[in-house]
Amino acid sequence: MKLHYIALVAVLALLIGCTVDDRTLTTQGFAELEVEPDEATLMIAVETLAGTADEAKDENAVIVDNVLATLYKINVPRENIETLNFNIYEQYDWTQDGRESIGFRASHSIKIETEDFDDLGKIIDAAVDAGATRISSINFGLSDAREKQLKQQVITEAGEDAREKAEALAAGTGVRLGKVKSVSNADFRYVPYMAMEGLSGADAKEASTQISPRDVNVNAAVEVTYSIR
Repeated sequence: MKLHYIALVAVLALLIGCTVDDRTLTTQGFAELEVEPDEATLMIAVETLAGTADEAKDENAVIVDNVLATLYKINVPRENIETLNFNIYEQYDWTQDGRESIGFRASHSIKIETEDFDDLGKIIDAAVDAGATRISSINFGLSDAREKQLKQQVITEAGEDAREKAEALAAGTGVRLGKVKSVSNADFRYVPYMAMEGLSGADAKEASTQISPRDVNVNAAVEVTYSIR
């Protein structure tokens, strides 16, 4: 009979994500939410190819300045625009006889954030018309304030889930749940939804009217250890 009781406890603990020893009970709580994004991040690139590195750099700078000026004209706030990576490298054409230099390519990335999703098509069209050559990606995600709020909520719910599991196991095994001894592994995760990636400027303009946000998954896991008596 004692062996059957131990086996029953082990199965119950496995099913609800708990472990029990002589003095403590540990549970794993989990919670997740599907939430609407409140921010879109658009990554665009300006690329130029010229005979020398200096020419590629100078031509690229002129186009980047034009793109930024155009974005300001359509009322994209300056604080929502950030110029990021710039790199320049020699580009080659590979043949059976080896490689042949075709010039130097300069590439400059620009990050644009907006909370008005209806503006995305207008921003893409304006950037491409001003000289942007590629849309690197469009992501729908959470603003810092919204992420902080949801982080607190989902971790709280994960803690409640751990508590409910602990209470269920305590009731099923005839022990009394004591105080929390430790809390660990309070992991929070969310992955933005990528709506578009790696399109040329012309292709992005054609696809811009089809861009729409989707819910993003927010989840948290927590491990809690209770004393038992």
